[in-house]
Amino acid sequence: MNRVFSMRARFWIVVATLAFISVSGSSAPAGLVTVDTSALEPQVRSLIESSISGLREQQRNAEAWGHLGKVLHAHGLYEEAIESYAQAGRLNPKEYRWFYLAALASSAAAAEGALELYRRAYELEPGDYSLCITYGDSLTRLGRLRPARQVYEQAQLVDSRRGYGELGLARLAFIEGNLNEARSRLMRAREVSPRNSEIHLLLAQVFHRLGEPEAAADSMWRARSHGSRLRPRSEVVAEMSTFAVSISARRERGALLMERGNLQAARDVFQGVLSEQLSRGSATDESYGDLANVVLAEGAYRQARDLYSRGLVLRSENVALMTGLAEAHVGLADDENGAKWLQAALAGNAKYAPAIVAMGQLRIRQRRYPSAIEYLEEALTLDPTLFVAHGDLGRVYEVMGDVARAYQARERLRKLDPLNVANLQELSRLQMQRGDTAGAIGSLRRVFDLKPNSNDAAFNLAMLLATTAETASADAVQALEIAERLYRLNRHSARHADLLGIANGANGRFAEATKLSRRALDLVGENDGPG
Repeated sequence: MNRVFSMRARFWIVVATLAFISVSGSSAPAGLVTVDTSALEPQVRSLIESSISGLREQQRNAEAWGHLGKVLHAHGLYEEAIESYAQAGRLNPKEYRWFYLAALASSAAAAEGALELYRRAYELEPGDYSLCITYGDSLTRLGRLRPARQVYEQAQLVDSRRGYGELGLARLAFIEGNLNEARSRLMRAREVSPRNSEIHLLLAQVFHRLGEPEAAADSMWRARSHGSRLRPRSEVVAEMSTFAVSISARRERGALLMERGNLQAARDVFQGVLSEQLSRGSATDESYGDLANVVLAEGAYRQARDLYSRGLVLRSENVALMTGLAEAHVGLADDENGAKWLQAALAGNAKYAPAIVAMGQLRIRQRRYPSAIEYLEEALTLDPTLFVAHGDLGRVYEVMGDVARAYQARERLRKLDPLNVANLQELSRLQMQRGDTAGAIGSLRRVFDLKPNSNDAAFNLAMLLATTAETASADAVQALEIAERLYRLNRHSARHADLLGIANGANGRFAEATKLSRRALDLVGENDGPG
């Protein structure tokens, strides 16, 4: 079966490539695509059939053929999608999307043909960053190192603020044995893309070859602590993906929305999936769990409890649902049932890390701190990607008065996820407790860079700079700039008036500082009324 599929995939990629690169043949389409939709979900079948039907009057319309290709591509019908893209490319050979998408739909067995499609797409649109990276990676895999370097360098020209171009160039340097160049490029890539496990994995190999075992171990730890390989976002691919209406595709879309913090949109997606399944009598425990997870994140604990319970009726051994149900009970201050369901989840799977983390969090709530630490450490041993456990460890150690270990936990999380704003804010506070003012300023500056509209971080940074900087230094000037912006937004706040006064004083503007200090005192008096 695999051999037959491979031969068929090669056949289609040859057909597509010839259709795309031919400039002398007829531009007339070869007829409508034939698709067997009998085994597809009803909504998928309806979309495909309506898209094919719409082509009957538009067989010379490239966009119509491309639309069909995207619908087929989004549902895993790759060979038929390639055929549709080929027709779109024949009708409009100057539109790079059809070449790009056809290449993406090609199987690994058709890598050479796909490379030709990538080349055509790249020639038409070298400014598409994602295309540059994908094409460069394909060239590298096939051993075409010189053109790969040119494509990665083009990606750097398009956007040097992303780490994929540096990663590609570092990989080439590693292949060629230029370890120092590979290391320097990977360090730059890690700085701008710290969540890309592939960067850390290659860096571990480089450090190993350079005879630096500690640095190699650190990079390998970071690689294990991040998920699957990241890819640069492509607007072309994202737009194609929106045509996916299958249950699995919508569940993936909802999960991505939830990961990005768009809970309302995720809830709408999951609610639509569950409602559709209920109307057909085919609801699943996973669909109940998807919706329950969003509702839990929104703090609607009763609704989450009910949804998890309904899912468990369908599959009583689902440990993920048990864990979610436990968290819903804890959210309702029902610790007894929370503990009961967590114990049930761990009885079903003693190594289910999310349940172990939840048990650790419950122990924190119960002030059983040594037990909480044991659970959280065990969870991280099983699944180092559960970054929340590092933050929980920092919190429990701080409650226990162990600032040094709290700092260590927060610092580990910073190394793993330097884009975690909440952790950086907590880290800055711990750094101040340790007397590390410079470290606290560095952490708050990072927060300010990542989230310039965070008023709390801006206030704390301005206060630290104003109270520690030399008069009229660059730090003092920055403190004044931040304080002025905050005061414009909070003119009736005593603390913001006081901050601006301190920042003016740090810049030698003592008259203005005195005036603002009086203003702060007046505002305190105004706000001291009853109630």
